[in-house]
Amino acid sequence: MCNTVYKILSNYKEKQKLLKKKYERKYKKYELEPIKNKYGKINEYKIVENLKSVELVFTKNNGLYVGTDIIKYPFKIIHNELGIKNCRFYDLRGSYATQILRIGAEIRDVADIYEVINY
Repeated sequence: MCNTVYKILSNYKEKQKLLKKKYERKYKKYELEPIKNKYGKINEYKIVENLKSVELVFTKNNGLYVGTDIIKYPFKIIHNELGIKNCRFYDLRGSYATQILRIGAEIRDVADIYEVINY
């Protein structure tokens, strides 16, 4: 993760701490519920409201989860304006992995990044 993204996320986490104090019990909390495939392997997580709390990025001030569409929509608008066809937000993952492997990242480190992203 680059320093800029790390700094933005760190600042956002501090902001969330203040908002949790401000909203107290009214602050929405969620947990990740594992979803297993037919072989018993966890392949994704579902976000469900609960008393426990996981740190989510895409939330309103009161902790309400708003989903990732907040990022996907501007991505589509930019692509339409630039005339780029057949490129999904998901495709950036593969491009990013390819680029960092080319500049010398270790494959295990790249795998660890994607393991975290998939949670």
